Amino acid sequence: AIHRDSVKGNRADIIGKSWLGFGDRFYPSGAMGERSPGLWWRSGRYVLVHIRTGDEPLVLRRLGILTTGYPFDRTLDWTSSDKAWDSILPLLDHGLRVCAHETWVDCPFYEQLCYVGDTLLHCLSNYVAYPDDRLSRRALLGFDWSRAGCGLVAERYPSQWRQDSPTYALLYPQMVRDFMMWRDDLSFVRQRMAAVRSQLDLFSGLMGDDGLLHDVPGWPFVDWVPSWHMGCGPGVREGDSSIVNLHFVLALQAGEELERAVGRTRMAEEYREAAAVLFDNLMERYWSDEHACILDTTSCPDTSEHAQVLALLTGLLKDDQAAACAGILDRRETNAECSIYFEHHRLNALYLYRMSNAFHASLGFWKQLPSQGFVSLPEQPEPSRSDAHGWGAHPMFHTAASIAGIRPSAPGFRRVRIAPLPGDLSSFSCRCCHPDGTIDVAFERTNEAVRMEITLPDGVSGDAIWQGRAKPIGGGTQQRTW
Repeated sequence: AIHRDSVKGNRADIIGKSWLGFGDRFYPSGAMGERSPGLWWRSGRYVLVHIRTGDEPLVLRRLGILTTGYPFDRTLDWTSSDKAWDSILPLLDHGLRVCAHETWVDCPFYEQLCYVGDTLLHCLSNYVAYPDDRLSRRALLGFDWSRAGCGLVAERYPSQWRQDSPTYALLYPQMVRDFMMWRDDLSFVRQRMAAVRSQLDLFSGLMGDDGLLHDVPGWPFVDWVPSWHMGCGPGVREGDSSIVNLHFVLALQAGEELERAVGRTRMAEEYREAAAVLFDNLMERYWSDEHACILDTTSCPDTSEHAQVLALLTGLLKDDQAAACAGILDRRETNAECSIYFEHHRLNALYLYRMSNAFHASLGFWKQLPSQGFVSLPEQPEPSRSDAHGWGAHPMFHTAASIAGIRPSAPGFRRVRIAPLPGDLSSFSCRCCHPDGTIDVAFERTNEAVRMEITLPDGVSGDAIWQGRAKPIGGGTQQRTW
């Protein structure tokens, strides 16, 4: 037998491998034509059947597998000059689908539970790829229902055993903000605002006299970094963490955007000011001139990509500080690099700061998965416990939202900002979901010019941007050249 954390090698090879799995036991009654259905759905790459008989023989007439899952119909379409990346989309699509059941689940084999951080990534891929968003709506509603007497959104829901996470609870306002931007249903957003406000009020009450979060309830999970204990880096559990405080800054900023969208401008201003003050306080405590970056904690000089990523995403860094943090991400020279889950946020920061080389270099991890025999997405790089985690399909979102650069610039996707980050691609064609239909972008680059042909739904307007030069676009089909 092998240790559960051993490197598995090519997943398509079975010779010389050991079996690790669980399943069901059936005890035939001896009746002719007896059927033995499973009592709950299972997931795995292979099926192993053990048969033990008594005095009488057993005739196994048929062994079948019934596939279950949510009936998504994918709208997202993509072709480009990079055929290796084009071939990844079916893998990402399949990986997301195996985690779509009654709810989004983190994985179909182990927990089979709907977690906030995982589902935030599921939802974003849902918004760009599938018009049917009922699973994402249900997740937002379920986490709303999960609030305890103190108002904290549960780390996972529904679940027989409650588990709390302050970092995941602080992601909930960002989830609602994402829905508000990518979908056009402000009524649904208004119904979630009590849950958003309860998260922000709760954590505001937990702040210390220095204007920072220290002791917070639950498991402050950040990312599956190999050197971190249970996903928590230096200072996270001890109550001295820049990363936890940066989660709160981003939650307050999401609250500001949501309050403006629902017409509560005074509350929006309060959240904006609170985010600015909190950010100043954490920069005073955690910024290191010596290291030219944000430290994870004051108890040691450890640095992580995670702190730099979150700080960049706030948009509150001074220009020289932002350049320093971005440079660290480019060079990957911290004590802790982002793993698959948090790589989504790193890709987002790289896109927003137009770091094309670093962005596309990071996609290399996904490009090599087929050569390792993967048919879904691993939980972490080798050694990987689990090989089916839909949140690892977040490059599906980034294909449309970052490489093609299709993003909403107003609530309800009423305006669009198309700013591709194609790297070395000479051409691509992308079709992305929109509440009123689809957005189509065809990109072509030659030595002479860059051309985009863009089709937007009627009534939608925005800007197409190339190398900082914006050109207006509107409903229908149009061409823009730079």
